[in-house]
Amino acid sequence: MSRASIKNFYPDNPVINTTDLNTQYSATATATALVNERNVRFEGIDTRQISTNPIFIYSKQFTNGYKLSLPSTPSVGSAYLGKSDPAWSYGANVSEIPINHDTNGTKTTVIGNGTKFNLNGGTGVAVKIGDVIRIDMDVMAWCPREVISGVADAPLNTLALIERAKLCGRIAGSGNVYGGNGGSGMGEWFALVYPKFNVTSGVGTDADYTTMNSAFSVNGGPNLGNHTGVTGLCNPPISAQGTNWFDLQDDVEHCLILPLHHISPADINSRPAFMTYYEGQVNATAADRNFNMPPLRESTSITFVSNVNTTLFSIQLYYSGVWRMSGVTAGGTTPIMYLEGQDCDPLTGAGHFGVSTGMHIEEARWGIQIMRNV
Repeated sequence: MSRASIKNFYPDNPVINTTDLNTQYSATATATALVNERNVRFEGIDTRQISTNPIFIYSKQFTNGYKLSLPSTPSVGSAYLGKSDPAWSYGANVSEIPINHDTNGTKTTVIGNGTKFNLNGGTGVAVKIGDVIRIDMDVMAWCPREVISGVADAPLNTLALIERAKLCGRIAGSGNVYGGNGGSGMGEWFALVYPKFNVTSGVGTDADYTTMNSAFSVNGGPNLGNHTGVTGLCNPPISAQGTNWFDLQDDVEHCLILPLHHISPADINSRPAFMTYYEGQVNATAADRNFNMPPLRESTSITFVSNVNTTLFSIQLYYSGVWRMSGVTAGGTTPIMYLEGQDCDPLTGAGHFGVSTGMHIEEARWGIQIMRNV
């Protein structure tokens, strides 16, 4: 309104005739007609104030309710395997696991347990084109589940340091004892956690859960569920990419990235460049300080706009790993990741210089907000 040609009658406050009053209204109407999203500052208001009132359609939080005290050994059901683990039993073309352990740490497919929850008691929420959906995810990573040379770290924290060293690159004094590449490499493996959506029914069988792309016609959502590991290759060349390679910038933007270890210089003199694990099953006085950190809580939020009219019945979180980083794409510019296809058994030789780490998860939570006219 700063550009409106209006007469200020204050402080004289004279008697105003009809001509002056009509001129004042005409000037105001002319200036107001020019207001749009680019010059709304002339009105001194926010663009949201001149749009239809934004409203919350739905908002709620859910948790699997599994909580432990320190130190505690996590349940068997809270373990989520890496695709390269020799014990993987979910099928060659499956590369994700629903996070479905309940308040007791027991795996279940029953809706209302784990991270599989209905909205509105199973009747769902009507989502319209243009609705903004925000998902908050929060995961407490209790401890890694290492599998080295075919031996799982169970009971936990029993693998010798020399065994764990097989996960590292060439460490001081090791020479080539772990094969030509000196070990599995270090510092670039992680797991992904992401939501999948049921727009089918309130029954909520696992087969009903689909990707963000499929449920809401949204680009950039994770679609990582049906991929094989790159068999026989630890760090495959560009020619071996196939469908196992993903663009880090486009394929994980709606994921929670869960690192499978922290890197620490540790004892520089005797144990250089070891990995510091978060291990909720041991206490702060454990003898080996190099592998004794508290559990790791990771959280993130994703926001997207629905491009379809649908009914959202339920959501479930999924776990996928082990993912690793490689150099760049064939064009030489984009960092890429791939699904690990080798286990960690370097003494066996070629084809076993990989990582077969899994994860024990304590509490897993998610929340949802659906907004309209924003």
